[in-house]
Amino acid sequence: RYKGNLAAFVARNPSAKSYYERGESEIEFTFPEPGFLEGVKTKAKAILRATNMSFQYPGTSKPQITDISFQCSLGSRIAVIGPNGAGKSTLINVLTGELIPTAGEIYQHENIRIAYIKQHAFAHIDNHLDKTPSEYIQWRFQTG
Repeated sequence: RYKGNLAAFVARNPSAKSYYERGESEIEFTFPEPGFLEGVKTKAKAILRATNMSFQYPGTSKPQITDISFQCSLGSRIAVIGPNGAGKSTLINVLTGELIPTAGEIYQHENIRIAYIKQHAFAHIDNHLDKTPSEYIQWRFQTG
């Protein structure tokens, strides 16, 4: 384990500076304006709700998620945190409809849009830096 601070480490290894220093960028992101959620007149009304929800993968001996209840509203700010294997990705997959709960209910406002990037979505990209974007897309989706 290194006993010095980050500045001392960078003084000894100047190439490490690029790993923590943010450079300027001209990149801009624009996202579509959220659609109108009919019937939602306050920031407290539920737009996403789990009620006594549980989930268990087929063939496993115990549930990954057991009897949770919560709601999200327009005023909610949410973080999903926990150790590896705690069920964070499973919870997100249930909330997005990718997985179906084995018990309980999930309510989503009919006009809600949930967007997220899976934690391992780009894990393989370093192996394809020599490809053009077109070549990468053709490789990535060659089987549909």
